[in-house]
Amino acid sequence: MLPQLNSAFYTSQVIWVIVCLAVLIMAFKKSFIPRINAALEKREEFIRRLGSDIQTLETEIMVLKDKIREIQQEEIRQTSAIIRDATKKAEVMLEEQMKNLKAENEDLINGTRRHLREEIKGLGQVFKLQIDITAGILFEKLFGPMAQR
Repeated sequence: MLPQLNSAFYTSQVIWVIVCLAVLIMAFKKSFIPRINAALEKREEFIRRLGSDIQTLETEIMVLKDKIREIQQEEIRQTSAIIRDATKKAEVMLEEQMKNLKAENEDLINGTRRHLREEIKGLGQVFKLQIDITAGILFEKLFGPMAQR
C-alpha cells in the first residue's frame, strides 16, 4: 500500500496540515491582509478625492458656462446696438445723398429748361428771320416789279 494512504499516518498528516494552515493564516493576517487593506483604503481615498474633484470641476464648468452665456448675451446686445447705430447713420447718409441728388437733378433740370428756352428763343428768331426772308422773297416774286419802281 502507498504510504500516503496508510491510515496510521493520517493523524500526523492532519496535524501538519493544520500547523501549515495556521502558519499561513497567521502570515496572511500579519503581513498580506494589512497591506491589501492599506492599498484598498488608499484606493478608496483616491476615488473619494477624485469624486470631490469631479464635483468641484463640474461646478466650475457650470459657472464658466453661465459666464460664457452672459458674455455672449452682452456681445449680442453690443452688436445689435452697433448695427442699429450703423443702420441709422447709413439712413441719415442715404437721406443726405438723396437730398443732394434731388438738388443736383433739380439744378440739371432747371439748367436744361433754361437752355431749352434759350434754344427755343433762338429757333424762334431763326424762324422769324426765315419767315421774314420767305415773306420778302414772296413779296419780291409777287410784287417784284412793282416793288422796284
